[in-house]
Amino acid sequence: MEADVLSVREAADQLGVSSQRVRQLINAGALPARRSSAGWLIGADAVAGRRRHARPGRPASPRTAWAALWMLSAALEPHPPQPTARVKPDRRLQHHVLRLLSTMPDPADDPGRWRLLLASRGHAARMWAHPGLLPRLINDPQVRVGGSVAAARVGEGLSDLPERDLYLAESDVQQIVAKYRLRPDPDGQVRLHIVPASVPQELSPGHAEQLPAAAAAADLLDEDDPRACRSAQLQLHAMLTALLVEHRRPYSRSGSAPPDTGPDEARGPSSAP
Repeated sequence: MEADVLSVREAADQLGVSSQRVRQLINAGALPARRSSAGWLIGADAVAGRRRHARPGRPASPRTAWAALWMLSAALEPHPPQPTARVKPDRRLQHHVLRLLSTMPDPADDPGRWRLLLASRGHAARMWAHPGLLPRLINDPQVRVGGSVAAARVGEGLSDLPERDLYLAESDVQQIVAKYRLRPDPDGQVRLHIVPASVPQELSPGHAEQLPAAAAAADLLDEDDPRACRSAQLQLHAMLTALLVEHRRPYSRSGSAPPDTGPDEARGPSSAP
């Protein structure tokens, strides 16, 4: 390979992101690249420049990420049901999440900040499932369906996307993988989101329970499909706006960083411009 270009995998390693994320950057025009018989070739200078200007920060803790997903989702409910009740008993957590979300940019302006914020909702593992077993897998009571299928329930019309986003509790992974003979495959049609055991029971989606709508939007935001990304941006924008209006914008969206809430809460994404 030429000395001044990198493969997708090499670029991903240097940027500290997934290969899928590198392809998203290429498709969005944010990372110059050209096709070759060996795949995408990315300019080494472009990767180095992006690494120099990358915003500092890290994902929120799994607890914070799921609290944010439930609160965002509940904001669009006409009569806020159980999702709001999941977070309200912990006023410290609710305060932290509201402060954090109030510093976030519009999802269309900086989707990368949103991906970073919600990345710890579950470790994603791409799997191949036998087509004959896929319907049974999707309908298994231990599995929660996200992504385009969940978005289609609210009229987004994106159910034709090839990937299936499925959520599993960390304790159920081995059983489900063995039961449906799933195997790791970077091109597999199933993307398992493994919800960490550290997520409290009141925040973790239960068996046979629909995911919060914001989790489906987060899945779409990670897709290569521009329609999916745009749909996710619109959904998250509407949720964020409704949430801040509901709480009468008690928090400034000036970009100040959220306060540290203790050792169990990772700081959210940096809000530096």
